[in-house]
Amino acid sequence: MPAPDAAAPGLPGFLAACHLLLLDGQVEPSDVAALISNRQPELAAAQPGPGGIPERRLSRHSRLVGPVPLDAPLRAELGLPAWARAAFALAGPRDREAEPPPEWVRRADELASYFPAGLPDREEGRGLALLVALARRLHTAVRCADEASGGTAQSDPAGLAAAGSTPGQSSAERILTPDPDAHIDLAVYSHYWLAPDVLLERVRAVAPGARMPLPVSAEALERLGAEIDPAEPIVLDGYAVEVDLAELGLEAGLIEIGVLLEEAVPGIVAAHAAGPQIAYRVRWQPLAQDLGEALDTADPAVRRMRAGAAERIEALAGAIMRATAGIALDHDGFLVSERQLG
Repeated sequence: MPAPDAAAPGLPGFLAACHLLLLDGQVEPSDVAALISNRQPELAAAQPGPGGIPERRLSRHSRLVGPVPLDAPLRAELGLPAWARAAFALAGPRDREAEPPPEWVRRADELASYFPAGLPDREEGRGLALLVALARRLHTAVRCADEASGGTAQSDPAGLAAAGSTPGQSSAERILTPDPDAHIDLAVYSHYWLAPDVLLERVRAVAPGARMPLPVSAEALERLGAEIDPAEPIVLDGYAVEVDLAELGLEAGLIEIGVLLEEAVPGIVAAHAAGPQIAYRVRWQPLAQDLGEALDTADPAVRRMRAGAAERIEALAGAIMRATAGIALDHDGFLVSERQLG
């Protein structure tokens, strides 16, 4: 279904039928384009669509339409917040899982409450995940498309438009604002392998308490010895460095820097550096994670602890970038510059 002209009467129904990335006055459309290129550098640039609104094809059946200006009447009709000045619409098929998400998914996935009959799947799931990642990075929000009456999923864009032809129903409940601090892990990719002692020295410049992991116990070594051919040379293909976070609280756990050769790398890394890369993954491992529990991010103390861990992760990733001339990505696969890491 082509997008209508920005002034056409059918625009509210089209937008209500699509998942929307909402932009405030501080975010430029070029920011969205740049971030999408981070995730999918092979995509062609946006072209004028049939309705005069730019469109960028994301896949065979999905495209991103926009930016669409949002005036006050249109915001009111769609139930959008007053700060929303423009939107990008995800136009494509509606693919849903056949069963409602189980309870453990409802607790872990922020999208589950918006789709109680079945989570977006396949192409719709991938497109919506991209919008949520963009909103998280840009500190904005996503308006999830109006559901079909009775919760029936539609499989084609024409059906999707019909399902959303009554904009504004329960619209306030369709606004998803991702926590921009939910995922603090970073990864640095580089051609350069830093030996454990060299990385430890660089890391200690910003985290003096950094250490190698505790030695493997004699019992574990004995078990491993039975599985290792003594004639085979031992080649180090990965290791880790740890930074204890006890000063942030007993529950803070540690930061692990995992170092490993990776053959398959994100597209944006491959576009800048050919061949396999050394991945330096800087990950927070709070105590709750080791115990198989979820962090209560509504607790102010937990949020302060996470903020402290994030600050240290950024400093560590920055030190690794400088030491390896590397490329840094956030959890969602977007580029992070050394300037952003401080």
